[in-house]
Amino acid sequence: MWTALAALVLLSSPVFVQAATPAERLEAEIARIAAGTKGEVGVAMRRIGSDTTIGYNLRQRFPMASTFKIAVAGATLAMAERNEITLQEMVMVDPLLVVPSDGIDKMARHHPGVMLSVLNLINLALTVSDNTATDVLLSKIGGVDTVNDWLKSIGIKGQRVDSNVAHLLYRAYGVKPGEGSYRQNIQDAARERRATGRKIDVLSVRRRFAADPRDSSTPLAMVDLLEKIQTGAALGAEATHILLDIMDKATSGKNRLAGRLPENTPVAHKTGTLAGMANDAGLVELPDGSKFAIAVFIKLDEGSLAARERIIANISRAAYDYYLYF
Repeated sequence: MWTALAALVLLSSPVFVQAATPAERLEAEIARIAAGTKGEVGVAMRRIGSDTTIGYNLRQRFPMASTFKIAVAGATLAMAERNEITLQEMVMVDPLLVVPSDGIDKMARHHPGVMLSVLNLINLALTVSDNTATDVLLSKIGGVDTVNDWLKSIGIKGQRVDSNVAHLLYRAYGVKPGEGSYRQNIQDAARERRATGRKIDVLSVRRRFAADPRDSSTPLAMVDLLEKIQTGAALGAEATHILLDIMDKATSGKNRLAGRLPENTPVAHKTGTLAGMANDAGLVELPDGSKFAIAVFIKLDEGSLAARERIIANISRAAYDYYLYF
């Protein structure tokens, strides 16, 4: 009897457990939101000027999809700062570099001989995620090595660019590149599959692509890049202003980082979208004028794009509410 009474006393006694910190509560909330997908979620966030990074799978690699266009634009602006190119320089769009997307593709199909300035190409690549503009820029600046050299020069680790958009898409969709344009190669691959009856195991292709280290970034590396851009550690003052101003005008991803934020909250960002994936990375401004950098990556999700976008929006809102007070 006395043993039973002692047990009851112990059970009824208050247990003093150290309360979770606000950052720990935010991490728990991110984990709860991330559980809304059967895929994998990666998150990193940091108030600009702070040494504290909060995240979830923040050192895991994720396919960047079109978020890699931030690095392409940054490397291009760095070349302009070194007077190796000029932003006003006109560049001919090679028909072989045309990749379907908003922007140049529709124009080039009906009006061969399209030329745009380097600055216009950067604008299109970031605001409407123009794939052709991105590949024309890469060709102009010397390819992916130029981008990776720039990332290395500013101290970014955990992010690499290996392909232009066309070759990234070939891998994402399991298509062998040919000698023609992207559209021609896709059509040729489709005809070959119809003729041979060969089918693509879409899930296997997606898994291989998601596991491929090429054209990938950790959420932490993306936030490091965003912070260096914001603070002027990546580019000079004029180039920094140009890049952030263009990113602030992005028209894609209205339901992602900005989806649940207060109306008219400034968000300079770049999205990325592929089958089973949705990304958004950017800088969010708070009411007091301070900013935080945030990157949210989702891969291997078989649900709807709308569901992936809700996850990104909910994580972004949780981050916003946290940085309002801490």
